[in-house]
Amino acid sequence: MLPNGEDDSDLMRLVKELQASLMKNDKLEKENHELRQEVARLRAQVSNLKAHDNERKSMLWKKLQSSYDGGNTDASNLKAPESAKPNIKGHEVKNPNLKPMVKEQSTAIKPPPPPPLPSKTTLGKRSVRRAPEVVELYRALTKRESHMGNKINQNGVLSPAYNANMIGEIENRSKYLSDIKSDTDRHREHIHFLISKVDAATFTDISEVETFVKWIDDELS
Repeated sequence: MLPNGEDDSDLMRLVKELQASLMKNDKLEKENHELRQEVARLRAQVSNLKAHDNERKSMLWKKLQSSYDGGNTDASNLKAPESAKPNIKGHEVKNPNLKPMVKEQSTAIKPPPPPPLPSKTTLGKRSVRRAPEVVELYRALTKRESHMGNKINQNGVLSPAYNANMIGEIENRSKYLSDIKSDTDRHREHIHFLISKVDAATFTDISEVETFVKWIDDELS
């Protein structure tokens, strides 16, 4: 058997270990209680978030439903005049006064005619190069007409010299314009070929546009 002193020391040690274990157990129980409270709080937050999410979904669904109903009402409003067309036609035989109104509506629905195509006779090699000369001709004629009053004598009759100059100039200009027309008629096929090239041209870079414009310029020169 052990002495009493050793038994007391062992007993004291066991008592201390027991007290430490009890304190640790109390601490763990407190932490467990706090964790349970935290879990309950988090569950309440999750339930609140779910309720808020469901509320948002219901609001979105109501908005979609209302927009869908509004679209249906608009479609029904648009279809209402179409359904009334047979009634208009039915009254057309009974009441002849409605005929002009129906005709005006039918004419208003017709699309506008397409714009006229550009004249191809104005294109050509020399017509493109001589466009400034034609402008100068127009300016000279308008300038000469503006100064016509200076060429009239006191009796209001043009002088013979002015008449001769005017007739000669008109003849020269007429010959010049006829030369342009004949030149355009002579190169008509080449002009149509260039027009088809311009219509079918597609570009992906500005350098291609510059090359194409230079080629067209060389062909017209």
